[in-house]
Amino acid sequence: MSKPILFVCKSCNSTSNPEQNPSMGHCLLDKLKELNQGRCDIREEECMWMCENACIVAVAKGDHHTYLFTNLSGEETAEAILDFAETYDNSKGKYIPFKKISSILQSANIARIPPI
Repeated sequence: MSKPILFVCKSCNSTSNPEQNPSMGHCLLDKLKELNQGRCDIREEECMWMCENACIVAVAKGDHHTYLFTNLSGEETAEAILDFAETYDNSKGKYIPFKKISSILQSANIARIPPI
């Protein structure tokens, strides 16, 4: 059975620090790769068109809903994203209650996008 896929924007930066190099998105991507241990497939995206809302991660799998997280606070959210991906995978496509999402992710903007 396939693993969840994390789509991570590697170019996003917060508007308060647009010149940060490497970008916040790239730092988050590196941290996710470091902590992943095979839990997810991680795909880096050059740009996800949410530049005003750095950092951006989408969690997707087959015919499941896709969860889009924006305004993440950078690499400190990496473990929470990976934990969410495990919850997401274990949900078998069912609704994930907001209270099951870690508090660090609850402060982000979250969208639940229906499958095709």
